[in-house]
Amino acid sequence: MINRLSLFLVVMTLISCKTQEITTSVNNKNSDSPFTINFKQEIVIGDTYIFNITNNSDDTLIILSPSVARIEKFENNEWRRVKILYCPCGANCIAPPKEKNLLKGQSHKYRWNLKESWCGEKQENGIPETIVKDPLEGIYRIYVDYIFKGKREKIVRQFEVKKNNN
Repeated sequence: MINRLSLFLVVMTLISCKTQEITTSVNNKNSDSPFTINFKQEIVIGDTYIFNITNNSDDTLIILSPSVARIEKFENNEWRRVKILYCPCGANCIAPPKEKNLLKGQSHKYRWNLKESWCGEKQENGIPETIVKDPLEGIYRIYVDYIFKGKREKIVRQFEVKKNNN
C-alpha cells in the first residue's frame, strides 16, 4: 500500500511541475494543425537557421510579415527581440510584403544567419553605419503570425544556438 501511495505522489509531483517549453520535434505536425513545421531545435554558430512552414490543408494559410522573422533571445530572465535588418542601411528598398498566401502543399521559409544587425550613426558619406553583432549561445524563439479561416494566430517555437565543439 505504501509503494502505491509513493508511486502516486511521485507521478502527481511530476505532472504538476511546470517546465520550460522547448520544442523537441524537428517535424512538428499537430493533427488539428493546418500546417507542418520543420526546423532544427539546435543550431551551431556559423550555420543558417531555417524555419519552414508547409500548408497541408485545403484552405489558404496567410503568413503575415513573411520577409522579416521575429526572433527573440532569452536573457536575464526575459525575452529580448533580436535586431535583424531587412534592408541595408541607407539603401532605398521596397517595403517588404505584408502577407503571403500559401495554398495547399506550398511552403514558406524563414532564414537567419544568427547575427544581429541594425543601423548606427550616419557616417561622413551620409549613410548610416551597419552594425553587425556575432551570434551568442543561448535559447531563442521565433514568432510567426498567420491567418487561417479568418482567425489570426501565431506559431512560437524555441531553439538553441550552440558553439561548434570541433
